[in-house]
Amino acid sequence: MRERYNLPLIVAAINLLFIIFLNFLPKFPLSFPANPFYWNILGLIFIALGLNVMLIAQKVNESYFSKPKKVKKLITHGVYSNIRHPGYAGFILINLGVFFIFKDFFALVITSAFILFWYFLARFEEKILIRKYEKQYLEYMKKTPMFFPNSIKKLIMIIVAIFIIILLLFP
Repeated sequence: MRERYNLPLIVAAINLLFIIFLNFLPKFPLSFPANPFYWNILGLIFIALGLNVMLIAQKVNESYFSKPKKVKKLITHGVYSNIRHPGYAGFILINLGVFFIFKDFFALVITSAFILFWYFLARFEEKILIRKYEKQYLEYMKKTPMFFPNSIKKLIMIIVAIFIIILLLFP
């Protein structure tokens, strides 16, 4: 039986609690143009993308919740051929989606804090994987982006551009 890696799960639970907690904090809205409905739609799109990326990563990687030291082989196929940390990328997308839905100062602070945390956790795990797999992991790092593949970066830019056009046409 494989040992579970609880740190990301614990942080995900804390992340979820903070998202729920946002409902009870006083509102300090940030100035966002246009109809809030559009921002909510954008937020839901980001949340759905994040959940999908995480589910796909879990299907491809049987050691998804294992400690980096316990991983038996380096996974470089499926979604891992495009992103080194798809689970954390999913959490980042979800956090961005939550920010677009709440659109206030506390959501900005919480989103920023958790995005930084996911980044530093990924870096910490990479140090372990570099020690374990050496050249193989370094080569993988050279050819595979950390969180978002170039095609997704382009897709996100297109979605944002379309969203801005909608905001300008239908204020």
